[in-house]
Amino acid sequence: MEEKVFRALADEHRRKLLKLIHDAKREYNLSELSELFPMTRQGLSKHLSKLIGADLIQVRFEGREKFFRANIEPLEFVGSWLGDFGISSSNEWKQNEIADPDNKRTKPNSFLDFIESQNQ
Repeated sequence: MEEKVFRALADEHRRKLLKLIHDAKREYNLSELSELFPMTRQGLSKHLSKLIGADLIQVRFEGREKFFRANIEPLEFVGSWLGDFGISSSNEWKQNEIADPDNKRTKPNSFLDFIESQNQ
């Protein structure tokens, strides 16, 4: 499962989509996501499928409608794996003084913020 999580997070659009859904703390249907996310419904569906396959997005059916919500439990493994590289579970860099002696780098608030910061 870890491999699927890393593959899902490898794409910038999927990271942004996961963050959007997670930060809203609510469910979205495909139409709502299409309005908020700048891509075709087909492209959005493909990204959602990858996130669902990695269990980062969960689906609830209501009639013919699908509702998507974030599931960040699989990110716990990623967080512990990042700990091997000096990033603690609170997302602080252990070697911050060495990497950034002037401490100009800001600390991310969450793992998803950290992933987003790495893409910039």
